[in-house]
Amino acid sequence: MNAGGYTHTSVAIHDAIKAVSIPTVEVHISNIHAREEFRKVCMTSPACVGQITGLGKLGYVLAVVYLTEERKKINMKLISWNVNGIRAAIKKGFF
Repeated sequence: MNAGGYTHTSVAIHDAIKAVSIPTVEVHISNIHAREEFRKVCMTSPACVGQITGLGKLGYVLAVVYLTEERKKINMKLISWNVNGIRAAIKKGFF
């Protein structure tokens, strides 16, 4: 997510990220920590799982890679849970 200038001022975007419960990575093309003081404060980053700054467009690629890997971990946990749930159901005679 690149909220542009709203990153520094928008409680609404922060609240929206929290409300949807979708892992979000904040991406900034420039290094906001090397810019003006007001740009160092991010209203949205506390709602995000991470922040990538100063890596140019590569930051978007890295965010997608991270989120894809996290999704795989979640899917593996769900698969494991489903397999264990099926085993438990078989033991209880549901199948």
